[in-house]
Amino acid sequence: MSAFLAAALAFGGLVLATPVIGYLLRHRLAGGGVGALLTALAVGVVLLGLCGLCLALFGRAARRALRPPASPVSHPPTTAALMTAFGFDADDLDANRQGRLSARQRVNLRATNQAMVIMGTVMVGVTYLFLAFMPWLMGDPPTATADGTIGLVIGAAIITLLLVGSFAHGYWQMRGQVHGWVRVADGVAGPAVMGGDTAATRAVRTSRVGALPVPLVSAAQETALVPGCRYRVYYLPGPLPRVLSVDEA
Repeated sequence: MSAFLAAALAFGGLVLATPVIGYLLRHRLAGGGVGALLTALAVGVVLLGLCGLCLALFGRAARRALRPPASPVSHPPTTAALMTAFGFDADDLDANRQGRLSARQRVNLRATNQAMVIMGTVMVGVTYLFLAFMPWLMGDPPTATADGTIGLVIGAAIITLLLVGSFAHGYWQMRGQVHGWVRVADGVAGPAVMGGDTAATRAVRTSRVGALPVPLVSAAQETALVPGCRYRVYYLPGPLPRVLSVDEA
């Protein structure tokens, strides 16, 4: 997890530093000519290279954090197909039956939450950096006046309220997945259809089990969840339910 966080934070720091680099080089870039062109190309290549390196490290660390389940070779064919299609193992299923996450699922959920926090932090940082540096990037710095200061404060306050409202709304909708609230749906699986009751499920194929529209994101999941058979689906609630495991009822 430390490698995952280090790679993600390095990428976020690089994104936040980009406007500052542009500000420091503004005079050289404003001069025009071959020198300005070469400077811009060099800076662009270096930034793209560093971004690619950070993303590669981020992906490598994330793959290590999001450990795949064990092979279900010792289980009946139907159960093995469900495990393979929905990405869980016997330990996951046993823990979910008790209303909790398995150790592997807790690690995966923690990695997902950390990635969301990092992306949110980067978004907020970039927004405020551009708000602060935009007058300098577009020309000479403005003269410090009372009107200018009040305008900047009002703009920052409006952006802050919008960001807080957006994050609060997102958290409220996703709180079940953020905290790992295991829920269960019991019923006969319906046929796979396009769309569900919520905006998040309308873009994917779903099969209703009890009151839950189960998202089917692959052909293997559609094949494994047989219409007319009874299942218990353990999931994390949200606009798009996150399926943890599926048990034959």
